[in-house]
Amino acid sequence: MESEQFIYSGSKMSSHVKAIGMCSLVLRSGFILHLEKTFYVPSFCKNLISILRLALLGFYFNFSDSGFTLLNKSETVGFGELRDGIYSINLQNNATYNFVHVSTG
Repeated sequence: MESEQFIYSGSKMSSHVKAIGMCSLVLRSGFILHLEKTFYVPSFCKNLISILRLALLGFYFNFSDSGFTLLNKSETVGFGELRDGIYSINLQNNATYNFVHVSTG
């Protein structure tokens, strides 16, 4: 029997993690960002990516007041913009993900 997992938000409210798997995002540049150990949390209305986790994988960011550049090994791999107080990464074909497809092993 698996133990239940939760994510805690800034307000210390817990949200149930339904599944953990891998998610691949195709950025507008064509770069594929593979996100391992992705949490599927049905109660979240936005998909969130941890900057710290990406930094630990060798990615880094150049932020400005209107957006950011995502770099990997000194190569620009993606861009994002500031929308409604949240930085959003630009995906290929302006794709909007209303859900995350999680494949678990």
